[in-house]
Amino acid sequence: MQKVVQISIFIALTILFAPNFFGASSNKDKHERMDKEELKATIDTIKARKLSFKDFKDHYSFDDTTDVLINIFFDKQSNSAIGQMSFLPITVLLAIIPPPIRVIGVGLTVIAFPIFLNGAYTMYKFRKKKLLIILIEYQKTGHLPGWVRKKANDMLDYYEDQRLDY
Repeated sequence: MQKVVQISIFIALTILFAPNFFGASSNKDKHERMDKEELKATIDTIKARKLSFKDFKDHYSFDDTTDVLINIFFDKQSNSAIGQMSFLPITVLLAIIPPPIRVIGVGLTVIAFPIFLNGAYTMYKFRKKKLLIILIEYQKTGHLPGWVRKKANDMLDYYEDQRLDY
């Protein structure tokens, strides 16, 4: 009975974290097939969470600062947050396995849970809707919030240093 529960939890977590493997299609293919005029006409009606990196670059990037902002937000989402959140399901599976490994799994789960929460907070802080709001505000007023301005300045300085090295 315990094996059936373990297998069902494993299958549920696998389906939850790997939807493309099981045939779910993404909106990226749909956006690539649309020509630019159709995309420009519907860009305002599409929700921010459905916009891709390319959509942000094509329609909201007009200078180096906006390029850097888009890069920062997508980098934080795809690298930092997902990496931090991916360790918890593995440790939970280790906690389900019979007693000798269960102790290690429970300990790792206790360690991985705060990392998972930090990843969830990072996903919330660097969400696409906030990026869209910041880009539109920057386009209208030329002003960025302090924490975003600091990150953008640091990244622009880094790019400038890289350009000077070559």
